[in-house]
Parts: sequence; structure tokens; C-alpha cells
Amino acid sequence: MISEYNNRNTQVFSALDGDEETVLLGFYNYVQRNPNRTYVGWNFKGVTYGPQILERRYQELFGKKPPRINSVLDLDDVIESEYGKLYVDHGDKGKMYNLFTLNDISTLDFLGGMKEAELCEKNDIRPVEQSTDRKVRGMMNILDFLINRNLKTTRKTIKHHMLQTKIHNIENSSWYRLAAIVVVLIAVITAVIKIL
Repeated sequence: MISEYNNRNTQVFSALDGDEETVLLGFYNYVQRNPNRTYVGWNFKGVTYGPQILERRYQELFGKKPPRINSVLDLDDVIESEYGKLYVDHGDKGKMYNLFTLNDISTLDFLGGMKEAELCEKNDIRPVEQSTDRKVRGMMNILDFLINRNLKTTRKTIKHHMLQTKIHNIENSSWYRLAAIVVVLIAVITAVIKIL
């Protein structure tokens, strides 16, 4: 699922709409049509959950490299850089869930990653889509709070407005005016790809 920050338009790339190839082609067609966007995700890094796993799978299926995702931010890392690793308790439900709760963001339909993977294995995709939608919308709210400097965490900022300065610089750059921040929840896509 992708949601464009500037207009809140959302696109779903789902196994309900076709097979793995269809999902990957749809996603990378979006990437190709929007080359200068910054993609923001949660745990959106490395070879386990980052764009690399999608790129590798695309190459395996189609024998060529996909359109390149040029700019990636991991929202969890961005918040950690401002507030430290313990900005919210991980607990049983994870940092994202607890951060949403702390900031009064709805967790209706929110499922943990293990439950989402279990449902994907059973080909019960609709609850996974609903959970993904909730997470993406919640991440948009977190971005709003960060930009407006009113994100609630269990810790005070550790670096004097470093994050706000970065966001301000991005917002006022010429490329930002041409491109929107895009939120992508890659963990669910990764789970679906592993299962398929």
C-alpha cells in the first residue's frame, strides 16, 4: 500500500487483484511514474524488509532490474535519531502500535506482523489489507506530528530539533515541491512475497 503524503491518495497492490507478478508490476509501475519521491516505511531497511527484497524478487521473476527507488526513509530510525531507541516501549504489540496508542491514533484493524503472515499463508488477505491501511494512515499521522513538532513519546528529544530541521529543509527544497513523500508499508508486501 502506498499513500501520498501531500494529497492522501492511497493505492493498494494486493494479492486479491492478481498474482505476485501483477502486484510487483503494479508497484514498480507506480515507482516508474513517480521517480523523484521519497518513500517512507516502517522497518524499511536492509535485505529483510527493505526495497532490496522487492528488487531481488522482481529480478528473479522478470529477468531485469526494476525501476529504482531513489530515496528511502525508515520512520522508526528517524524517530530514534531524535528521541533515542527507547522513544516508546516495544511491549507485546510493538513500537508502532504503542506509538499510535500514545498519540491517540486509531488501532482499529491493526494486526501484528506474525498474524498478518499467518493470514497470508491462509490466503485470508482482506484483514491484512485493512491492517496495512490502518498502519499506513497511522504513519501519515506520525509524519504530521513530527512536522508539527507535537509527537508524543515516552522520552524527550535527545537532539535539539535535529529532525524538525531536516524536515524543514526537505519541505523547503525545490525537489519537495515536485515530489510528495510517499508512505509504503513494505513488511506486508515482504510477507506476501515470501509466502507466494
